[in-house]
Amino acid sequence: MGWRFSPDEAILYVAISRLDERCFQEEARGEVCTHRRIRAFDVATDGTLNNNRVFCEMASAAPGSRRPQSRYRGRVFCVGSGGIWVMAPPGDVIGISSRCPRWCATAFGGLDFRTLYLTPADPSPNSRSKHQGLGPVARTGEDEPAGLRW
Repeated sequence: MGWRFSPDEAILYVAISRLDERCFQEEARGEVCTHRRIRAFDVATDGTLNNNRVFCEMASAAPGSRRPQSRYRGRVFCVGSGGIWVMAPPGDVIGISSRCPRWCATAFGGLDFRTLYLTPADPSPNSRSKHQGLGPVARTGEDEPAGLRW
């Protein structure tokens, strides 16, 4: 399980990888675990969460954990069963990169934040992305627009 905020901190994404021990048993038998999904919550200005909804269904018989990652132009990148999933803003799957199906986590970096760094379950290098991710931005004061600051 993992979670991330959207760049404007208006949406909280929570990846649900398993419901309980039965999901591990289903995976061991090669069955589809129907509990794998990303949920989305609207974040109010006071920090409360509203509008709990399913953002994306990620049911699969393939092993894999999920952690939503950097959002770019509304896209959500997430490690999931079978590789790296890329979803459009409404939660539609744009594609799944199966270059290595056993990634653990992702993060954008490099000088232009177009390099997608991957934490693999097995040794592997990073991967270059045509999309730019979020980079660190120093918080300078109250005049800044709302958004994710690292």
